[in-house]
Amino acid sequence: MAKVTLHRSHGEMVRRLFVQDGLTIAAIAAKTAVPERTLYRWSKKERWERDREMYAASSLGLDADLVQAQSLMRAQLRSEDPDKVKEAADYLDKITKIRERIGDRAEDRMPIALDLIDSLVDFARQDIPESHKEPLIDLLRRWADHVRRNYREAQK
Repeated sequence: MAKVTLHRSHGEMVRRLFVQDGLTIAAIAAKTAVPERTLYRWSKKERWERDREMYAASSLGLDADLVQAQSLMRAQLRSEDPDKVKEAADYLDKITKIRERIGDRAEDRMPIALDLIDSLVDFARQDIPESHKEPLIDLLRRWADHVRRNYREAQK
């Protein structure tokens, strides 16, 4: 197999795809043509998993999750049911306010994030169409697990 010469910018780009965008090594290899073996070596050497968790625990990572939740609520605004539209608008307002008050420390974010997640799960169970319900609830469950895990890490 021919040796592939990679520039440092490739390493920075693929690290960003893993850490911030959450792509798998296989997906990054397919997208960038950087060999999986090289990506695994880099990820181990540079501790990408740790960096991914730290990013997700950061206010930037939490904010990215909130933005995703906002987009799901915006989709609900297209409903023909005025009550659902009003409720989605209320949740969008709540998410926006939470994004404004999130602190930089995990201890500050956890209660706020879990409260939001519980509210959104209740909303999803009652008012989201079946086609959107499971993906949203799955996202919210993963988010709650992530918040709790990072809170425990911050307590160490």
